Parts: sequence; structure tokens; C-alpha cells
Amino acid sequence: MSSLNIVLLLATISLTSALEAENPQGQVIQGEDYTFVLEDPNVSGLRRIGTEGSQGAEYWYFCERAKGEKKKQCGAWVDEKGTKVKAATLKVTLKGKNAVLLKVLKKDEGVYFTVFEKEPIPSYVDLNVFP
Repeated sequence: MSSLNIVLLLATISLTSALEAENPQGQVIQGEDYTFVLEDPNVSGLRRIGTEGSQGAEYWYFCERAKGEKKKQCGAWVDEKGTKVKAATLKVTLKGKNAVLLKVLKKDEGVYFTVFEKEPIPSYVDLNVFP
């Protein structure tokens, strides 16, 4: 193998690794729980986009961590106006340093972001659900 081929191979591997790090993929079998690792202990909830039937971003605030108006909206998926999303059935719970999405269904597939009271750069996962 020539030096050029080796360099191209290493560059391709490096680029692939960098792209995977920028776009984390979460995979779960339908009906099972998914553990979303929360890197920051100040996470107050989750925001999701792209789920089946959603009309925009939806938010889940952890009752243990939410404050102010968010405390009134905790424990259920709400839209950007704070109205409960009736079609949302996915439950989320805190377990240690993680958010556990319980019994994930195909309709829950989407991109999930962390939410903070004071917004730093959020973590996220692009969740794929397999039947």
C-alpha cells in the first residue's frame, strides 16, 4: 500500500470519527428504555424535535430540578407555550446522572437536547428506534 493510500485511509477514519462525535446517535429497540447520559448536573429538562406528529419543539422539565414557571410544567411534555402535548406518551425519569426515556416507541424518534435554567451549550442525541 502506498504512502498516499495510507494517508487517505487515516484521513477518512479521522473525518468519520469527528462526524460521529458531532452527531451522537442513540439507538434503542422499540418498547425498551433509553438512557440519555446528562453530562451536566444543572440540566433541568429535555427538548425534542422531529418526533412523529409534533408541530415544533416539545419540552420535558424534571420536577426535581425545575424552577419558577417550569416547575408548573414539569413531568409532562409541553409545547413552547407551556401547553401539555396530549399525543405525547413518552415518560422520562431522572436516575442518578441520567435521564431515562421509558418504553420508547417509534413515534418518539427524533433529536433530544438538554435544557438548562441558564442556557449553556446543550448536549443532544439523535434517537433512532428499531421495531
